[in-house]
Amino acid sequence: MSVQTIARRYASALADVVLERGEAREVQRELITWEQMIQSAPNLQEVLRNPTVGLDQKRAVLNQLIERAKPRPTTINFLKVLLQNQRLTELSEINDKFTEILDVRGGVVAARVMTARSVPENAQQ
Repeated sequence: MSVQTIARRYASALADVVLERGEAREVQRELITWEQMIQSAPNLQEVLRNPTVGLDQKRAVLNQLIERAKPRPTTINFLKVLLQNQRLTELSEINDKFTEILDVRGGVVAARVMTARSVPENAQQ
């Protein structure tokens, strides 16, 4: 199964939960922060990817990070599910799909505008 398919499944399930609870954008922001934190810490990436590091050790590291960051319960649960299923290293792809799903469900359409002339700053806004 491709990473994109897996990411879509996790993202869709998370979207169902957060939309029901009314915390979609808050969880989205927290997960983006977690993604950035993981990407900026090569040692953390190595621990999460390394199959010789036991799940209990990985769980302990995640719990310490959760204790410091204090994300909302939905975010905590999602991170723990990803860790349990060895998908935490795919958080970037999951976040991308999560954003797409939230936009689709919220009726947001991405558009690119090209003009023949420069558009004044106030018109761009």
